[in-house]
Amino acid sequence: MLLRAVRARLLPSLATLALALVVSGGSVAVVGASRAGHTPGAVAAMLALYGAVALAEQAARSVVERSKDVALARLRGLHGLRLVLFAAGPLLAVTLVGIAVGSVAGTWLARRIVHGWSLTYALGAREVVVAVAILLGAWATVMLVSAAVIRRPLVDALSVNPRRRGSSWFTTFLELLVVVGACLAVYEAHHSERDWVPTIAPAVVALAAGQIVMWLLLLTPRVGQRLGAALTSRRLRRDPDPGSVLRVVVAAAVLLAVTLTGSRAAAEWRNDAARLRAGGPLVVPFSAGGLRAYAAEHDADPQGHWLMAAVAVNDLEPARRRLFVDTHRWDAVVGGYVAGTSAGSATGEMATLGRSPGPPLMRATSLRVDVTTVAGQLGVVTLRYLSDQGFLRTAKVRVDHTGTLSGDLPACAVGCTPVRLILGGSGFGIGSVSAGSVRLTGSTTYDGGRPQTVLQVDQGLSEIPVLTTPGLRLSTEIDALDGTSRAVQVVGQVRGVPFLGRAGSLLDLGQVLKGTVGTVAGARAVVVARADTPASVLAQLKQDGGGPTSRYGAVATRLDQTPQARADRLALLVALGVALVALTHLVAWLLGQADRRRAEVAGLRSAGIRPGSVRRAYLVESATLAVVVLLAAAIAAVATTVPLLRPMGLVGGWADAPAVRLGIRPVTLILVVLGVALVTAGLCAVTFTRFGRLARPSALRAADR
Repeated sequence: MLLRAVRARLLPSLATLALALVVSGGSVAVVGASRAGHTPGAVAAMLALYGAVALAEQAARSVVERSKDVALARLRGLHGLRLVLFAAGPLLAVTLVGIAVGSVAGTWLARRIVHGWSLTYALGAREVVVAVAILLGAWATVMLVSAAVIRRPLVDALSVNPRRRGSSWFTTFLELLVVVGACLAVYEAHHSERDWVPTIAPAVVALAAGQIVMWLLLLTPRVGQRLGAALTSRRLRRDPDPGSVLRVVVAAAVLLAVTLTGSRAAAEWRNDAARLRAGGPLVVPFSAGGLRAYAAEHDADPQGHWLMAAVAVNDLEPARRRLFVDTHRWDAVVGGYVAGTSAGSATGEMATLGRSPGPPLMRATSLRVDVTTVAGQLGVVTLRYLSDQGFLRTAKVRVDHTGTLSGDLPACAVGCTPVRLILGGSGFGIGSVSAGSVRLTGSTTYDGGRPQTVLQVDQGLSEIPVLTTPGLRLSTEIDALDGTSRAVQVVGQVRGVPFLGRAGSLLDLGQVLKGTVGTVAGARAVVVARADTPASVLAQLKQDGGGPTSRYGAVATRLDQTPQARADRLALLVALGVALVALTHLVAWLLGQADRRRAEVAGLRSAGIRPGSVRRAYLVESATLAVVVLLAAAIAAVATTVPLLRPMGLVGGWADAPAVRLGIRPVTLILVVLGVALVTAGLCAVTFTRFGRLARPSALRAADR
């Protein structure tokens, strides 16, 4: 008997089966994956909530379509629970099959999702509980809806075109509860410490938006004298089905818009955070300090095409967080890498930051002195320099005769910078002092006595230009690489700083290396390399003291494996499930319109209205429904997206990252609402006009039967 009833109403049964399969499969998959991935599983409640609303409406329509059979059963004396089971039996059987198959499919999908996260999955009790809860909830929904429908008067049960009846107090209470619950959900999402409230708030708000649209359709006035406008306004005013369908479609569009906007914002944040935290496509650390990194970049890449030295000082106090970079190489090495990120605006300020050249670099193993005259027994040429090992060294050359003299210059093979050149001892004259290709001083004469300083590398500009992040309270001085205070001048702002995140300062490395002695212990010196850097250049960096290379891809992967990123993917899966529920609900309603539309078209043709006019009228109705969906979904999404997304924990994995940028994404919003509206218009137009071609006046006799 059940199979015969299912076959008699095959299309509604298939629609109910699809709803049960999508809701159970999606919910079980999301709950299972969230359990294995340690993410909040409350997101599955959104799909279950939508499924309950759609299933209730589908069950009501299915029972109404069997109203004649139910009416005959009532006339034969069937009543009470037996009558409810008679009306709901086929739906109960179909939902059982759909939920059973969907649960199995959901388990398989959960395993695939978890394996994609490189985790292991085993069926847990939570998935079983969810499947059983969905089954019991579906059965309870079907039974309650069936009991409410079969209590209608027999006149309505036998009517071909049912009129809108006043809602029962229970139905009105549930509708008001949805709207009030949406307001409460938004409030609690911003004030409650329960993390599941912000997760399910978008679903409740979207359903409330759909419910408000349904209420507004009750107020549709009688419009125009043309057939299309008259039929559309009459149907929206008298027929309960279009409003209930639009409620689910609008709610699905709003939830899709909110979810996709949040997903895009989270994806942009992860891209921004990964690029800033990595610092560059390839990063080679240098434990010997900032000068070693600066010298190594010039040694391995003299032209400045591939490498850029940087030193990051990460401090708990935001004003003391600072990044020093070789600004002259920024554009070539990381200009494209940071474009579109929080640090992208810094590219245009590099010329201002690097308006002073860097320190002179010496690369040699000996200090050479050309002596022209000797006035005493022994003179000394002393060079104080910062070695490529990161600390001060001294090189001396004894002057006791004319000619070219030399002395050892240790720890300067990669690159070192002079600090001071001193002449002492007995008097002498020199033609030049040089280290490798760098000439430290020219011809000069020392008369003896008090030591004479002939070279003093100063600190360059009196005020170092600096970029700061918004809201950073920076004094007129900042600590340099060696911890000494240097005067600074703020020349602009940048939303984020590589290696540091949302708070910090950005300065030129070459400028602060002048006169600097050493690097503070908490500093991290690196050389950033482009992704296409030749292997020979990277090999030279390794020879100059570089450590293991870190890559941007590894940082991005770690952020993609955070619980927040996994929850974002599960939310997209739920949004897809909600879209499938709405699509199934819409298609089921359209297919259920066959007999009613066919009889309506036949009546219009019998009244002398041409098929072309009927077809145009139905196209007007399709366009009207699509416009309602478009406007309602767009207005609701614009009004609710940011308030719903703000309390949600969309991102995580780096506490110092720039804040996620929440806001309406016009492209995303337009694509979602316009896509849903076009699907609605297309399906309605194809279905409605099909009956206009196939209906004949004889269909009136079939409707009467």
